[in-house]
Amino acid sequence: MTQQSLLLERTVTKLTTLPVALKTLVVGDLEHWIALGRDLPFIENLQFVPFAELSGEIIQSQPDIVLSPLSAEGFDAVDVANRLRDLNFTGPYRAIAQRVRDPEIVRQEINDHAPDINFDLLIFPTATVAF
Repeated sequence: MTQQSLLLERTVTKLTTLPVALKTLVVGDLEHWIALGRDLPFIENLQFVPFAELSGEIIQSQPDIVLSPLSAEGFDAVDVANRLRDLNFTGPYRAIAQRVRDPEIVRQEINDHAPDINFDLLIFPTATVAF
């Protein structure tokens, strides 16, 4: 077996043993994201939806996790959490931000609005969060 075919075999083995991707729903300002020149990737199990279109039908697709920016034009994480609560979503919801002065206050506020949602923050200090 050549070194190249051995490497290929190892790569294929690694790829076939990866866990199945979570069905992820990303709530954001898609028009703004596209206006910034960003493409929406077409990846299996990844769905993008504007906040205004976050509906029961979308939640019935049973996402494993919901992601959104902590704050965006026209909505924030409290709005998303309230909508998810109203739609009876109880799975994990993560809000993404570059920086947060006091993450515990944010977590508590979301928990006060939607206690049945598994909420947390994803803080990426060097990331550009605009979706």
